[in-house]
Amino acid sequence: MKKILKPICFILVFFLVYSVVGIELASAKISGSIGFGLKLTGGKLLSFVVPFTMFGLILMALIGMGKQSKSRSSIINRYFSQNPSRSAFKKHVLAGAIVEDMNKDEVILSWGEPQEIYLDLEDSSYGEVWLYPGHYLGFEEDWLVARFHTSD
Repeated sequence: MKKILKPICFILVFFLVYSVVGIELASAKISGSIGFGLKLTGGKLLSFVVPFTMFGLILMALIGMGKQSKSRSSIINRYFSQNPSRSAFKKHVLAGAIVEDMNKDEVILSWGEPQEIYLDLEDSSYGEVWLYPGHYLGFEEDWLVARFHTSD
């Protein structure tokens, strides 16, 4: 899921910028000036402003996405430096994977918050069941003890 978000964000930012620039260009053709009060002179100014504006906005979006992944890894590093006995699970969390015997904090660091949490289900042998897209996770106290794929 997280690997899909970066390209989607990039595409959304690109089309947003493209739409804004397109509206700006349409109004420039009608009024003879770009919104910042600059006059069109044979299209030379336009050919300079549009690419640099788009490049700048796309660059800012990419830098922002990089900061998100850095903050995630710094949170993970901080957690495992405070819990050195759990360091065997660090590579799994960084890879976005889960394995049995992880605790709830490690599962959340790896997959994020669950969609739903079920407590003390009558027909379940687990104290807690967490629902993620395509998966149910069974916990006993704080520990992941089972993982099931859903049919969706």
